[in-house]
Formats: sequence, structure tokens, C-alpha cells
Amino acid sequence: EKFKNMILYLAKLLDGTLKTKLNKLLWYCDFLHFKETSVSITGTRYVPLPYGPVPDNYELIITTMLREGLLEKNEISFDTKGDIVGEQFTTLVEPQESIFSEQEIKVMKFVADKFREYTSTRITDMSHQETAYKKCEDQDIISYEYAKDLSLSLTE
Repeated sequence: EKFKNMILYLAKLLDGTLKTKLNKLLWYCDFLHFKETSVSITGTRYVPLPYGPVPDNYELIITTMLREGLLEKNEISFDTKGDIVGEQFTTLVEPQESIFSEQEIKVMKFVADKFREYTSTRITDMSHQETAYKKCEDQDIISYEYAKDLSLSLTE
């Protein structure tokens, strides 16, 4: 439930977000919270894919949320021909903010604000520079031990 609500919370804060960017936001939230407190927000496992770290089985979670009427998906065209499209997610329901601690809310707001103006490409490029991404092989689970090396810090 926390994972679903983190998706809803971030999508609401940003008035919708593209799939690639959302996956990086989730990763940064969990890893930054772990860096600050030694506990992730959701307990989700992340894997390195070509576009950066993503939640393990994220497609299943997103599909479930779409079926449950929690999210809406729209295709956004990035060129005049419509050859390059991305999936943008917006919330259809309010997140249950009460399930999050003050610290968790603080981290999610910080991450959303930090990356608000970032494109999917820019946040992907940044995630590729993180030790956690660089040290993992394809399909390995990214260890939360790497959170200590995260470039983000709440004291920024």
C-alpha cells in the first residue's frame, strides 16, 4: 500500500509524470530515506535497467493500479510525426498521506521539488552516475547499502 500511495503522492505533487521519470523518483525517495534513516519508505526492491534503476516488477504494479482506477495513463508525443511517445501517469484518487511519517513526506516532497523541472532524460542521466547503478549488473537487485553514496542529501 505504501508503494502505491507513494506513486499517487508523487504523481499528484507533479500534476502527472512520465513513466521513466516516475521510476527514478520512486528510487530516489526510497534510497534517500534509507540514507537518512536506515529504512526505506516502501521496502521495494529495485533493479538496474538501461534507463536506470526501477522498482522490480514495476509494470505489474502500474497495470494493477490502472485496473483499480487509481491511475490514468496517457500517451504523450514528443515529435511532430508521433513516432516518439511516452506514458504519462496522473492520479484519479487522492493518496492516503496518513500512512506516511513526517520524515517520509519530507523526503517525497524534497525529491519531487528537486526533480520537478527535470526531463526523463536528465533524471535518467543523473541516476546513471549514482554508485548504486554503476556497481550493479543487469537484473541484479540494487543493494540499499549504496544509499550512503547517494548524491542527494536532505541538507542540500
